[in-house]
Amino acid sequence: MIGLDFGFKKIKRAQILRKPWKKKNTNNGGVNKYSGLSKKEEFLLEKTCLKKINKNFKCLCKNKCSHFPSNIYSSNDELLLTNRGVSLNKYKDFVKNKEIDPISISNLDEQINCILDNLKKNNIKHLDMCLDGKNLCLSKTGVLSLIDFNIACIDNKYTTNKIKNRLNHYGNDIDSYNKFMKNSIIQIIKNTM
Repeated sequence: MIGLDFGFKKIKRAQILRKPWKKKNTNNGGVNKYSGLSKKEEFLLEKTCLKKINKNFKCLCKNKCSHFPSNIYSSNDELLLTNRGVSLNKYKDFVKNKEIDPISISNLDEQINCILDNLKKNNIKHLDMCLDGKNLCLSKTGVLSLIDFNIACIDNKYTTNKIKNRLNHYGNDIDSYNKFMKNSIIQIIKNTM
């Protein structure tokens, strides 16, 4: 009977991981304490970043794949995005509870370089690399994706002092930024897998 439970858990988790993500533009007030942006400003920033990345995305990996959520539908109030897999902050628990099978990443450097190249090409700096891994996802085939662009800057332009401080911490110039991001992604993967 236990084996059947684990089978049902995997089926249920697989169904959840195939569902698109829905992001809504809420005007419920309040400001994000990490970015200084309102919910509406965060929504517009994420929508703008993903639209730009999706339009210009080119995978450099040997096995072509996507490393960012794709826009399925968008309006002034809603974004429907492709699901990029399991968030790394939940990965260990899902494996431990036998909701997913362990996943391996075979070409990590290649995937990180592809992510960073596409960010650079679009002049976007993702500024929310949470050490718990919540903004990195992993597909069942080992494809790494960067999500959640509600704290970012485009063309090194920032809209709040909190984002400016994050940009300074991550690195204003592209080499410092890429080094910070690559080291952060590698450290997150070591901590979460």
